[in-house]
Order: sequence, then structure tokens, then C-alpha cells
Amino acid sequence: MEYTFRFLLYLLPATLLMPLWQVNVGVTIFAYNIVGAIFITLYFIRALYRLSIPKLNNRLAVFFLFLSLLLFVKVLSIFGALKYSYLSDAYLIQYLKGVLSEIFIYILLVSVVLYLVETGYQSKIIIIRSFIITIFAACFYQFISLVCLIYFQINLDKIVWSLISYNIDIESFNMLETGVIGINDFLFYRVGSFLGNPNAFASVLVIAISFMSISYFENDRKIYLMGLFIMIMALLFTVSRSGILGLVISFTLMFIIYFKEVVRKHKIKIAFLIAICSLAYLLFSSEILNMLRLDPTSSILGSRSELYLNGLEAFSNRPIFGYGLNNSPLVLDNYDIVNIVGRDFHNYYLTILIEIGLIGLILHVVFFIYMILNFKRENVFSVTLSIALIALLFINLFNSTLSNPYIYFFIYLFYAMSVLNSKSINNLRKSPVTSLNKHNVNTNL
Repeated sequence: MEYTFRFLLYLLPATLLMPLWQVNVGVTIFAYNIVGAIFITLYFIRALYRLSIPKLNNRLAVFFLFLSLLLFVKVLSIFGALKYSYLSDAYLIQYLKGVLSEIFIYILLVSVVLYLVETGYQSKIIIIRSFIITIFAACFYQFISLVCLIYFQINLDKIVWSLISYNIDIESFNMLETGVIGINDFLFYRVGSFLGNPNAFASVLVIAISFMSISYFENDRKIYLMGLFIMIMALLFTVSRSGILGLVISFTLMFIIYFKEVVRKHKIKIAFLIAICSLAYLLFSSEILNMLRLDPTSSILGSRSELYLNGLEAFSNRPIFGYGLNNSPLVLDNYDIVNIVGRDFHNYYLTILIEIGLIGLILHVVFFIYMILNFKRENVFSVTLSIALIALLFINLFNSTLSNPYIYFFIYLFYAMSVLNSKSINNLRKSPVTSLNKHNVNTNL
């Protein structure tokens, strides 16, 4: 059975990062739902057979407590959904869909973490290896999609996802109609790769880039530098302003944490990179600003200032329990700004306030701060978690990617792996990605 668990651990990160791979039968079933359900079932059978569950250390116990409290607050938001269900059944329906999804992710995360506690280091490496390989695959898929769109006017998403999914909304893949002007006036396109959404893909890349950068600082191997280059190019190709901000923040934090290593080993490379970026901006500043949809003469927030004001007005009407989990799009439908910005408040914190209220937001923020404060410089997972989470918290001032399971699942997982008495970075110097067969570490707690 252990080989089955390892196989499922390989599949889980890959399927989480492919939300476009789905079956729609009235209820949308994602590929990770199927893999996760199998993992949960087998783990509970295993636990019943052994009649025991692993002992948790204090930090993991607090971690599970926070997860449980967050789920409880989300369930409580039913009061907001019920209050407005007289206006439309959609409030209650969307709430139920959201809660069922959150319960499933909660059980899956708990099952995976408990399995990691039992099996230790090797299972962590399986997850990391699958995560990184899937990210690379997503990068290359993005590059191929861009070539097809720019030079052949072929939308690869419409072909690929319609073949492997069932009853998916093909018309939502309208990238050929949403091109942005690039350098020398040719059409460029925003591609979200396996995730569909460029901002979501950029957020996942911030996590992966943080991990690969730390690996490079500690190992100084060309394969990491090459991987970093591919991921950074993929992030830039998303043309995600918030993603680029997250990249700058993560690199700034890494420079602070690894200042001695950067000065001693990489100062020439860093100086060369800064020079190249500066030269590119001087030569193509207007084109770059145009691709990033930045107008120096207009307001920074633009139409979003009205959007945020509408969101705060909606929150003031339901400050405690909100309008119900998953109901922010329905709330936004009541405001004219929805015709300009779409059914998204483009702010994670505002979305939380509207859906589950002030208590929910406070609990989320406290949980994030708690995870960041558990920073351990000698732990590769802890450093990755802290850098990526801080960057994502800034990114989510302008979008809501942290509310997606394929984002927060990996954040929670990196934290859990960071407190499992893992080997330090010094013991991972050969390769944290490829050392599965080189270490056999017992980390039972």
C-alpha cells in the first residue's frame, strides 16, 4: 500500500495545479478531488487497521487548531447566506458549494500532513519533486501556448482542456480576443498555463521561485539557475503586475536573508542582471508600461477605487458573519462597477470581509503571522514558506489568489513540512529536489 500512497502523493500536486482539468455534471469535479478522495479513503482505512494516529508536536497541534477554527468560521457564515437566500437561492447554493469544497480540502490536508508525520522525509521529497516538475511542465505549456497564439492564432487551451475534460465551458477561453500590445506593436497574450488565470499562475510561480532560489543559494548548481530563469520568464510572460510585485518582494527578502552568500558568491551575477533589466527598461519603457497596462498619467487604482469603496459599503452591512462563503460575486452583482471589473473584488482581504466577516479576516491574518514568525533560517521549507507567504500577502492586495485551494494548499503544506523535525538546509545541500534516494530520515514525532 505504501507504493500506492507515494503514487498518489506524486499525482496530488500535479492535479491541484491543473484546475482546468475537470468534469462538470451540475457540480464541478476537479482532478484533485478524485485523487484526494482516493488518498483520504486509503489513509482512513490504514488508520483504522493500525488503530492509531501519529503524535503531533506543539506547532503542528496549533496548526491544526487554526485550520479547524478557520473552517468553523466559514461554516458559520451560513447565517449571512440564509439571510439573503430570500432574494435568491444562489446565495445558499454557492455557500454550500464553497463549504463542501473547504471541508474536502481540510480533510485532505489533515490526511496528507498526518501521513507525512508517519513517513517522514521521503514523502516530503516526493511532494516537492512533483510540485517542481509540474511547475516546469506548466512553464513549457505556457511558452508553447504563446507561440501558437502569437504566430498561428491557435488557442491551445480550447483544444487541450476540451479533450481531457467533460462539459467544460470552451467559450471562456477567449484569449484571442484579449491580446495586449507588445513591443513593436505586435499582439501579446496573457496565458495562465494549467491554471487558466495568469495571476494565479504568477502566484504559484512565486512559491516555486522562492524554493528554487533558496536551493541555488545553498547549492550553487547551474541546474537551479536554469530552472530559475525558466520560472522567472514564465512569470514575466503572465504580464501580471501583482505577480511581478511578488517577485520583487521575494527577491528582496532573499537578498536580506542571504546577504552574505549573495555578496560572497553572486555579486557579479546580480550586478549583471540589474544592468540587463535597467537597459531593457531604458530601451523599451513605453512598451513595457503598455504591456503591464500602466498609464503614468492616470490613477494607480483606476476603476478599482470605486470597486473597493463598494466592497467596504457591502461589508458595513454585514460585518460579523458576512454574506456567506463563496458569495462575493453575488454581492458584487448589486453594483454597477461589476460591468467594468467583472465579478471579483480583486482584493483577498476585502473578499474575506464580505464573505465571512471581520472575525474571519482577523483569524486569517493571525494565522499567517503565526506561520511567518515560526521562521527558521536553517530549514529550507520554513524559509520558502516565509518568503513566499509575505510576497503573496502583498500580491493579494490586488487579487484573490490566496482563496484558491491550489495556492493556499501549498502554503499550508510548506508550513507543515517545516515543523516536522526536517533535516536542515545543511543536510539538503546535494539537492532538495533530487535527493529522494539519497536520504532515509525518520522524523516520527
